[in-house]
Amino acid sequence: MKLLPLTTVATACLGAACSGSGAPENFYVVVAPTEAEQYYHDMIDLVAQHGLEPKPGSTKDPWGGTLYVVEGKGRGVRVWSVNALLTERQSRVCGGPNQTRNDPRQFTVRVSNWSLFRGDEVSAVTSELMTGLREKGYDVRTQHRDCEAPPGAQ
Repeated sequence: MKLLPLTTVATACLGAACSGSGAPENFYVVVAPTEAEQYYHDMIDLVAQHGLEPKPGSTKDPWGGTLYVVEGKGRGVRVWSVNALLTERQSRVCGGPNQTRNDPRQFTVRVSNWSLFRGDEVSAVTSELMTGLREKGYDVRTQHRDCEAPPGAQ
């Protein structure tokens, strides 16, 4: 048996599992600053309700904010929810300090294939999570929040 054909088949299988309809999907959730912790708990619950095992975590950042992370695995997918990262300019325009930091008002959610030999559940899980978050009253978007520059800002 030649290794070259076996390698070619293995490479094609890996490529098929990571492309096409199984491509990672992203969306964003915008919350009021006082809703961040509630969003975190709601996301943990939604991940579990949809057949994934949640692994949450949080920590304080140097500016007094909280970084919230929820990872979930199951159904052949991985969900990753985390505060969006703001550049120095974005932070300033959004009314924060002039430094890179976590956005206390926006979360990035990414759903991707986790298991090579499972069916494609990426789109189904993405849709379920987006619907569940909207039903809970969250502002769910396909594009990130963009703060408007205050008058005179460059």
